[in-house]
Amino acid sequence: MDKRRTLYAYIHSILQDRKCKTFRINGMQDHVHIAFDLAPNIALSDIARDIKRCTSIFMNDANGFSYFEGWGKGYYAESFSHQEREGVIRYIVDQESHHQGKAFEQEMEWLTLKAGLRYYPDDWD
Repeated sequence: MDKRRTLYAYIHSILQDRKCKTFRINGMQDHVHIAFDLAPNIALSDIARDIKRCTSIFMNDANGFSYFEGWGKGYYAESFSHQEREGVIRYIVDQESHHQGKAFEQEMEWLTLKAGLRYYPDDWD
């Protein structure tokens, strides 16, 4: 877990440098959830690219991330209202319990359908 905390602190610093407010970061071995307020002068795709690029360099250079083989080519993003923020933060905090017996793809399908979107399994190959 120590390595993850180091990674999350680094992600937070990337967001902070770009004037985004971080609410919560947590994840599992194969993915990360980040709740943040996107600064009005930056595109979501740019912040996703920056996080992936910077953390890839960081993990490849740092000791203790030998398992890291690279990020997937895509990302999933969903907006939430101020009223939903606490629920989103709780969901992110409780990642370990969400993944007991549930694979990453199952979580993505659930999140996509919950948002009222159509799920395309081929998007996660």
